[in-house]
Amino acid sequence: MCSMRLLIAELLRAWKAPGAERPIFLPGDLCRSPPPQLATKRTWHLCYSRDNEGAAELVARLERASEQQLRATADAEQMRSSAALLLYLDGATFGGDGLPDRSKDGAASEGLVRLVRRALDDGIPMVLVHEQRSVPEAVSFDEIIRRTPAELVSAGIYRPIATPLLDEPHAAVAVRLVLNNLDLICRRIERHNSGVIGSLTALAESLTRIDMDGDGEIGNSPTRSSEHAPGSASKPRLKWRRRTPPEKVASASCV
Repeated sequence: MCSMRLLIAELLRAWKAPGAERPIFLPGDLCRSPPPQLATKRTWHLCYSRDNEGAAELVARLERASEQQLRATADAEQMRSSAALLLYLDGATFGGDGLPDRSKDGAASEGLVRLVRRALDDGIPMVLVHEQRSVPEAVSFDEIIRRTPAELVSAGIYRPIATPLLDEPHAAVAVRLVLNNLDLICRRIERHNSGVIGSLTALAESLTRIDMDGDGEIGNSPTRSSEHAPGSASKPRLKWRRRTPPEKVASASCV
């Protein structure tokens, strides 16, 4: 959509059409439509690692594009309370071969590997962003896979499709695509929690007093019956009476 708008703008300027200098709006343009709601009961939308250099800058841009709706944390202990883990991918993500300016030390790389491994083990959705702007750290995706630890590749780290982060003006579209992807993840989580599994999770939380779904509440699942909701009318309970055997009824009538 962004490329089509640029093409139309160049054509209008070449034809010297009236109003060619004005901004062009195309129906369905991501950059001009309202940002997604990102509705979730999770405490955070995104968790990211400080060891993932470049992720904090990307999160700041996502926050601006979401009109400050996005809630993000760099605390690894909050990952289970987050809808997804953000992973910013460039040549230095898992080791900076040939990139002395931004090469990561071994401790930082190991910390990021541990966090990603834990996310994969716990089933935390991942949002991948591939750096493709005109920067020295940008490398092909094949090269990123080559530098990624084999254990993470085999565990499915690249099963989700990565969003390419391109130069302006395409970068704004990429940011909106990341937000839309995150919105889909939030919707999927809410649908998951509103079914039978959500009811079982709420029951397990009530028994163990452990927040298993990361919504910050114990047993307070949206699938609770409305009869337990504050202000709702309670359903009348049926009273069962023992049925009198037919022979006793007959003997009583004879008397």
